[in-house]
Amino acid sequence: MKKVTTLVLPIAGLGKRLMPLTKKTPKNLVRVNGKPLIEYVLEEAVAAGIRKVVLIDDP
Repeated sequence: MKKVTTLVLPIAGLGKRLMPLTKKTPKNLVRVNGKPLIEYVLEEAVAAGIRKVVLIDDP
């Protein structure tokens, strides 16, 4: 079986459920314990052996 090395991460959306935090900051960049949310996801991905990340956002 082939090892998974690519992560496709949908980051689209306005983050309405996180208002007012997302009023000026995209939801994936909202800080939790001093780090943006997306950083936690990327750290876990690297630890799992992911080598390529594709971010999908709205145009």
